[in-house]
Amino acid sequence: MMQEIIYVSAMLIGTALTLFYYHFIGVFFFYLGWPFVKLFTLGKYPVESNVLNFFKKGDRESGIVAGVGMIVMALVVTIIYM
Repeated sequence: MMQEIIYVSAMLIGTALTLFYYHFIGVFFFYLGWPFVKLFTLGKYPVESNVLNFFKKGDRESGIVAGVGMIVMALVVTIIYM
């Protein structure tokens, strides 16, 4: 009985953290990384439909843009605190 309670609790916490990341932190990093990806690819990526449908889509391109946003944030923080 105790194992089931721990398992369900862990699943709920994991799901909550995943949703929090995707809907809040992921969106923040997506929009932070968007201008850098747009500049680096000379306007080819990200496609406008992905920008507008980021909440509905969770595709590879959106993940890459959010990853670039994370890298940009890490670089900015590193430069500020050096």
